Amino acid sequence: MITFEEAIATVERGDKPSILLGNGFSRAWNNDIFNYANLLEAADFGHRDIEIHYQGVFRNLY
Repeated sequence: MITFEEAIATVERGDKPSILLGNGFSRAWNNDIFNYANLLEAADFGHRDIEIHYQGVFRNLY
């Protein structure tokens, strides 16, 4: 693995660098916003919405 400084040194002049953050970064940044309860609240499951919200893997959030 290389350091951030080494990675930046490989960027061509004039190019805009970008970064890919791994799974879990958002929760470490702000777990109050990025959590499964908020994701579930924002999700639209169509005609299966009630079934998915209150049964299956999400039932313990309520």
